[in-house]
Order: sequence, then structure tokens, then C-alpha cells
Amino acid sequence: MQITKFRNCFNIPLPKVIFVLALLLKGSFLFAQQERMYNTEHDDKPYYFGITLGLNAAQYKIAPSKYLADFDTIKNITPLWKPGFQLGIMGNMRLTSFIDARAIPSFMLREKGLRFTLQNDSTLLSSFESILFSLPVELKFKSYRQQNFRFFV
Repeated sequence: MQITKFRNCFNIPLPKVIFVLALLLKGSFLFAQQERMYNTEHDDKPYYFGITLGLNAAQYKIAPSKYLADFDTIKNITPLWKPGFQLGIMGNMRLTSFIDARAIPSFMLREKGLRFTLQNDSTLLSSFESILFSLPVELKFKSYRQQNFRFFV
């Protein structure tokens, strides 16, 4: 009767098995930095500020026109996706232990582009830059903290 070894079922060479076992044993002795639990000094602050950074993309939404198709020298207009950047500051004010008010004023720098295809199949590119200001105001509802976890709405 033939004896089948477990590691031969998966065709794994012995040096790889030893290497994986050594990594598992070594990893059990490693410790991450100590996690500070119950972050009460942050929860008890009446207000705090932060910085927001963001990326966005924008394009025009184009509706076809009968006049453009019949009487113009432009055969097609294609909107192009262009990247943008957002920079803001966040202010958070604690109203109660479970409700915060938050305002995030930010500037958005974005660019939109169009590609015009003329009747003679030549193309013309055009781009338009815009700077926008937004001021969203939010209410943040939070649950009771369970160790270092909390739910937000």
C-alpha cells in the first residue's frame, strides 16, 4: 500500500514549506505599536480643524443640435475629461456627545475640454479653466465608542 504525504498532494517543494513556516513563526513574535484605546482627549475637544485634499475630474455634457448638424462647419463636438484639484479646511464643532456640526469650505480648481471635429476632418482642441468655492455644512451623528470603534452617519 502506498503512503501519500500531505505536502505531495499540492506538489510543494520542501524548501518552500520550511520558508513559509519560518515566516509564520517569526511573525508571531513581532508586535505592532501599542494602540491607544479610548481616544477621550480627542472626543472631548469642543472643536478641531483639519485640511482636505482632493482630486476630481470634469467634463461638459453636450446636447446635440439640429442647427449644428445642418448648417455649421463643425461635424462633431466631443467633451474631454480633465483632471482637477481641491483644497479645503475642515472645522468640526462638538454640539453634544453624539452630534457634531462640520463645515468644509474648499476651493476646486478644474479644467474642462472640448474637441471639435471640422468637416475636413481636422481637429481643434479647446480648454476652459474654472475656480469654484464650495461650503458644505454637515451634521455628524456618532454612536457610543466601543473600544476604538464608532459608527458615523
